Amino acid sequence: LVFGKLMENVTTIEKSVREIDSLSEKEQTALTVNSMTRWVINKEKHADDIATVMAQYFLQQRLKLDDANLGVKLTKAHRVMVMAMKVKQTVNLEIVDELKKSIQDFQGSYE
Repeated sequence: LVFGKLMENVTTIEKSVREIDSLSEKEQTALTVNSMTRWVINKEKHADDIATVMAQYFLQQRLKLDDANLGVKLTKAHRVMVMAMKVKQTVNLEIVDELKKSIQDFQGSYE
């Protein structure tokens, strides 16, 4: 369930990046700038949601200190959080794809 929600966030981020790209090619009117700003805010909110889930759900609650694979899981969780940060800093579908892959990689080590 949690991983499904993380992937929904990625899908929304991807849509946001596509919309920002599309709007940036149009004539810059007040309406297009307003719409682009809203898509940027949406992209950043969903990236923050991913980072929050990783920190507050996985790091604080689900990853256990006595887990023999804790180091691997922490490294993969950290990568998800870094990629969420990079998504906020860019408008690049390759970075969004890296975020998706990092979540899938973390899921594989977690389950």
